[in-house]
This record gives sequence, structure tokens and C-alpha cells, in this order.
Amino acid sequence: MRGRWSSARGSLVGLVLAMVACASSLTAQSYVYGWGTNSPEGRLTTPADLGEVIEVDAGFNHSVALLVDGTVRAWGNNNGAEGITQVPTGLANVVDIDAGFAWTLVRRSNGTLMAWGANDSQQITQTPTGQSFVASSAGNMHGAALRSDGTVVCWGRNDYGQTTVPAGLSGVIAISASGHNTLALKADGTVVGWGVASRRPPAGLTSITKIASGDWFALGLRANGTVVAWGENLNGVTDVPVGLGDVVNIFAARGTAFALKSDGSLVAWGDNSKGLCSIPTLPFGQKWNSISQGWEHVYGVAKLAPPTISSQPNSVTVLRGQSATFSLIVSNTLEPSYQWHREGIPILGGTTATFTISSAQASDAGNYTCVVTNAAGSVTSSAATLTVNVPASVLVPPSSVSVNAGGSATFGVTATGTATITYQWQKNGETLVGATGSTLSLTDVRYLNEADYTCVVTNTYGSATSTAATLTVTVNPASPDTDGDGLSDSLETYLSVFGLDPAKNSTKEWARLLAMIPDLGAYYTSDQMRALAPGQPVLQRTAGGNFQLGMTLLESTNLSTWTERTLVPSNVSVNNGKILIEFPPLNNSTQFYRLQAQPTP
Repeated sequence: MRGRWSSARGSLVGLVLAMVACASSLTAQSYVYGWGTNSPEGRLTTPADLGEVIEVDAGFNHSVALLVDGTVRAWGNNNGAEGITQVPTGLANVVDIDAGFAWTLVRRSNGTLMAWGANDSQQITQTPTGQSFVASSAGNMHGAALRSDGTVVCWGRNDYGQTTVPAGLSGVIAISASGHNTLALKADGTVVGWGVASRRPPAGLTSITKIASGDWFALGLRANGTVVAWGENLNGVTDVPVGLGDVVNIFAARGTAFALKSDGSLVAWGDNSKGLCSIPTLPFGQKWNSISQGWEHVYGVAKLAPPTISSQPNSVTVLRGQSATFSLIVSNTLEPSYQWHREGIPILGGTTATFTISSAQASDAGNYTCVVTNAAGSVTSSAATLTVNVPASVLVPPSSVSVNAGGSATFGVTATGTATITYQWQKNGETLVGATGSTLSLTDVRYLNEADYTCVVTNTYGSATSTAATLTVTVNPASPDTDGDGLSDSLETYLSVFGLDPAKNSTKEWARLLAMIPDLGAYYTSDQMRALAPGQPVLQRTAGGNFQLGMTLLESTNLSTWTERTLVPSNVSVNNGKILIEFPPLNNSTQFYRLQAQPTP
């Protein structure tokens, strides 16, 4: 009795069946179960040396197996001279088997047919020879075969017209023979049936993708995964379970119906007098692949389910240096193996259900998938994206600059990091208003521009401060003297920030200039300063022959306007050859002081 589905074929190795829901697996891929009645014919007693099996089909009191090498084995009731279990010597290259009531029909790889067993309705002797067929099916005592041109031939018992093919029938893509009926599925999704009138398909039946003919009823699988049944409703066999859907294959036997769902589960209804509807519970990790019912026994083939990922890995966003973890859950298989990939490339060591990067870097960003494998196949997870956000950091700091007074100076910084980076320049740690570019340009620089310049780079994820770049303002005595006053333009520019104008030929201006000698010492020697200072010298020789030095203390709030301070003798002392001046500030606004050598007026 046809109990196998061509769309669910797989390699089976070994077969040990018991009378009620027993199973044995000789590989990690396929398992065979048998239940129902075994006595007295031994139809569930599988040969111990059966070997590797592709499929098993159950007849009335016998069973048949197709081996992977294209040979056939049979067991159960041999019924004496009929030789039901006596496979013809030399039979090979078989690709399809079908056990009838007390006979077996097989199809070879070249499309030719062979049959053996009971011949009470000439089902053996009338089996077509010398022809090629693409499908075949054995009923109780008749057979049907499908040609490649979509036409059908039937033979054997015809007491209900089950072998009388309707005239002009064509376009057939599948056939199914049972006790007294034959069904044909056409390419347009309609079904044609002949034999017992009450078991023919109902009018208007369309969108059928698979058919299965039982002894008293038949099943059709619709394109939407639902099942329709018709015929005699013995034991409720045509009462399809309410809500049954997501079906991928069907089987109708003597009086029992089976539906295989996409998740590998099996649903049965109808005659359960021999426990045929009592489907065994499969161990974890297995799913049903095919079913075959005889008269009082059933064979079921289960396979190790390929992995199914029940929980996909999630995308992860971390800061650089943080850990990133991907994980998934496989819920239907034993001992799966894992291999994580980044952008399709296997990751060394990524071989568990959880993969962790302890310190994620920008180079780790990308799409991650995991291939889960077992003996039945493999599945690839959906892609999970790792995003590594990098705090702003300084890639190239600014360089120190030395420029003549009055010139221009430019500092630049190169930063890296995720998303938009902002810049803020600082002078000696204080924010420079408006200095928010990757470069800082200063024009007409003066002494007061001398400082350490840094840049703070910032993005959403953090900030960093560059190392300091120093601006040095130099004075070049050899630069042009455009006003002809004997001082270089560079020196005049340098001194102008202090409110000094050495071009004015006055004793006070020169005194102020001489007061800046400590600042000028890097550029002018004392001899040069004496040459630049006409008028009375700062040091005066007294009448007694001693020298006299005049000093003036000045204070300022802005380095531009200076105020002389009056000192009294108590403000001045000498310690180890150093003149010490101690005085209180005039007010809290005073910021700057200088001691100026004062020539005698």
C-alpha cells in the first residue's frame, strides 16, 4: 500500500521493527518505526541484515524495502506458491516500490516495470513490459502507470471499473491506485477518478497539488496546505481534523488517513482498531519523513531534523573597547556544531552558540552570521550587525610654531571617531571663543599671543584633548627699518603690545624701552641696547665717584596704561645682594607690575 511520499525521500540505514511503536537507527540521519499487528505473518519483523534502506512500503501481510544500491528486500507472509516475499533474482536499478494487497510493483531507473506475488487478477501477468513510465502505483489487485506524455495505463482487476481509464485523459502529473479506485492529478490542479462511484472526487475540486487514494476514501492536498477528503466516511476517515493546515503531504490507506506537516509532525485520523492512528512520539531532534500503511500495520520513517534556529542573533552596538556578544538558540536537534562568520568569512574559534569579542574595535564592525550543522544538514542564521562607535580622538596633534611679530601662525589637528566631530581650541587651557574648526589661524601676532595651544575634539561618544603646541613670537633685528628710526619694524611690532613706541624720541619712552631689557635679552645684547639709547644713561656717577641707579615701580591693569607707585624707604631692603621691594596693591584690578630703570631727567 502506497505509504511513501516522493517529495520526502531520504537515505535510511538499517531497520528494526517491533509490534508496537519500536524503532532502531543505524545512522545519525534516519530512523524507522513500526506499529500495529505483527502476528502471525511477521510483517513487522525486519531482516537483521537488511542494510541501507531508501524506503519501506507496507502491503496486506508483507513489507518491502528499497535499498540504496537499487535492490529490493521483502518479508512477512509469503503465502506459499504465490511468492509474495520472494524478490526476483537479479532485480536491480529499482527507483520506486509499491506493495499491493498481496503483490509488489517496482519501477526501474529506465522506467520499465516488474511485478511479483499473487496473480489472481492477472495484475502480475498484465503488467506492461517494454515501455517506459515516470510513475507507478499498486492497488489491491490492479496497477496504474503514468507515461511521460501525461497519459495513464491501468491493468488487473476491473470489477468496479478501476482499470478503465477515462477516454482522452491527458495532462496527468500524478496517479494513486487503491482497493477499487484510481485517481489522476492533472497539471491544472483538478482530479479525475474512476472505479467505485462513491469514491470519485467531488465536482469543482481545484488547486490540488497531491492526491492519495484509500480503500474507501481519498484525500487531496490543496495549494494552501489544507486537506480535503471524500468517499465513504467509515470511522470518520473523511472528517478532516478542524484547523488542520500547513500540510505538505498526505497518505490514504485502507481506512486511515495521514497528513505530514511542514514542521515534520504527523497527524492521523480514521480507523484505529489496530492502533494505526497511535503515532509514536519521536525522540528529540527527529521529524517524520514518510509513512506507509498495510492492512494492520504501519511503517513510519523519521529523519534527524536539520537544525532550526528558534532565536536569531541580535545586532549589537558598543563603544570601542567594550565587549560584544552574539548568540542564538537551536531548539530541535542534538549536538549541533556552530561556525560563526564575519562578512561570510569563518571566524577562528567561533564554534559555539555564543560568540564574544572581548574588546571590539572599529575593524570588527560588520555583519555576523552563524552556520549551524548536524548530520541532516545545516542552516545559516540571519545576519546580526556589529556597530562599533569610536569616541573622538586626536590622530595628528598640532605642531609648535615660531613666527616673527606681526606675522601669521596656523595650527591644525587631525581627529578620528564615529559620526560628526566638533573642535574647540584653547589657549593655555582657556576656551577661545569662535575657534571651532580643525585649524586655528592667528594673524598679526603679538607677544600676548605667545601661549600653549590645544584642541579638544568631541563626538557623541567621547572627547580628547590634543598635546600642546607652543606659539613663540620672535623679533628679528635684521628686518627692515621702514621708518628709519634705527629700530627694526619687527622689534617695534613686538614692543607695541606693551604700549612702547621707541620711535618717539623722548626720555620717558626710552626709559620704558630700557625697562623691557629682560624681554629683549634673547635678541639684543647690552652693548646693542646702549647703542640704541641716546640721552643720559641709567647709571649716574656721583660726585664722590660712586654709581647711582634710578628705578621706578609701575603697575597696570591692561599692559597699556602704566601708573607709577610711590615708594618709601620701608618698602626697600637688600638681601644677599638683591634689592627687595615689598608693597601692597592699590586695588584688586591691578594685574601687572614692572620695575623700570629710570635715567636722571
